[in-house]
Amino acid sequence: VRGKKRKGRQKADLKRDQANTPATPATPTPESINAHKKPRRCLGRKPLTDLIIGKRYPGTVVYLKPFGAFIDIHACHTEALCHISRIRDDYVSDINAVLTVGDEVNPRVVEINRRNKRVTVSLQTDDMWEHE
Repeated sequence: VRGKKRKGRQKADLKRDQANTPATPATPTPESINAHKKPRRCLGRKPLTDLIIGKRYPGTVVYLKPFGAFIDIHACHTEALCHISRIRDDYVSDINAVLTVGDEVNPRVVEINRRNKRVTVSLQTDDMWEHE
């Protein structure tokens, strides 16, 4: 019969529920309530609105892709993209020859997309920044 539970299934569900219920209800502690939440990376985290376009911030290369590098900006702990065309002033054919994961860099903020929470940075010199 569609849509109706069979009597045998109801008995099995009742037995399972009785076996799984504790005898006395436990009072939740703050640790047990927040046990499923991940701890924050940094309590002093700043929002993207604190970043200034054109200013340099210290950062670390987190991972590399063929199209660019993702850099963790220490000021706001946000992963920012540095496109391969903005890594150096001259042409870069292989990103792995220029950067490695864990490198400490000082990128300049080029663009902040607050809607998508994305930051674009550049590792080019100040001369290239003036020409843009």
